[in-house]
Amino acid sequence: MKIYPSKTKTLLWFFGVSLLILLLFYFTFDGRFKWPLLPQAYIAIAGWAIITAIYFFITLKLSYYTLEKKYLSQKKLTKEYIYEYNRIIYIDEAWSRKNKILLFVTDRGDAIYLVLDKKQVLLDEMLKRCKKLKDRESVLIQFPKVKI
Repeated sequence: MKIYPSKTKTLLWFFGVSLLILLLFYFTFDGRFKWPLLPQAYIAIAGWAIITAIYFFITLKLSYYTLEKKYLSQKKLTKEYIYEYNRIIYIDEAWSRKNKILLFVTDRGDAIYLVLDKKQVLLDEMLKRCKKLKDRESVLIQFPKVKI
């Protein structure tokens, strides 16, 4: 089963990163803000808009989760990450539902954050498929430095 992350949440992250790129483009060309804008500013803004739009649409098409029998597969552009269900020891359900970001901890003490889909099917499926879940206190005792 393929599950795509929320487009709204992805768009919000993209907006923040793309504004930083716009500032970098603008200060690379001239660095001074004048009104009316100089031609270099229009070039920087146009380049930024084109690059951001292309990268956003590519990311939406090539980023998804696949629920397999024994693991969750996360595809990000050209990379693929595998999270085995039997290695996940904690899922913060309340925080995940509130923030629409799946937070889980592996048996190595890694906290993983994944953007949820719109209907939070990924969270419900992970809760059903992960059989070795522990409570928060025992995870914090086992891994005191993990941020949950």
